[in-house]
Amino acid sequence: MELSTGTILMENLVQYAFQQRLGDEFTFQQDNNLKHKAKSTLDLLTKKTANVLEWQSYSFDLNQLENLWQDLKKVCLSMIECSPRGKKKKRV
Repeated sequence: MELSTGTILMENLVQYAFQQRLGDEFTFQQDNNLKHKAKSTLDLLTKKTANVLEWQSYSFDLNQLENLWQDLKKVCLSMIECSPRGKKKKRV
């Protein structure tokens, strides 16, 4: 079964917005990456949302999700320490 961008958006984004009672005028954030700017995607977003907030492509410092992943990585790495032999061991 082939999933289209429209199917994914309708089954996830639009339904989630409806369930959260965001109404028809919620703001959707996406980066400017070309694969996210397909005409079919933009047409559907225009019909279903009032606002699309665009970010620069691959702008790491402006991407909140990338910053969250970086913070999570730091926490996970801080839970691992090296033994005297250089082998990693899990800190309890």
